[in-house]
Amino acid sequence: MAYDFFSVIASWQEIGVYGVLLPFLLIFTLSFAILQKTKILGEKHKNLNLIVSFVLGLLFLQNVYLVESIQIFLPKVAYALLFFL
Repeated sequence: MAYDFFSVIASWQEIGVYGVLLPFLLIFTLSFAILQKTKILGEKHKNLNLIVSFVLGLLFLQNVYLVESIQIFLPKVAYALLFFL
């Protein structure tokens, strides 16, 4: 059975991948990378960095204004990166 690419994207949008999952993953990844690189919580506290990043990602999702601004800002950044490449 063949799937239409646009229908798959539309179904992801309906279940909230773009509104919830992608902003969470972005904030989680960025905060985890920053905590790992700066070693604020210690050198061997990877689990603690993971938990703090997870909580920051969930707290970020509580602010609807920030999530909406990310959804507006990131496509523009992607277009700019494509333009410069």
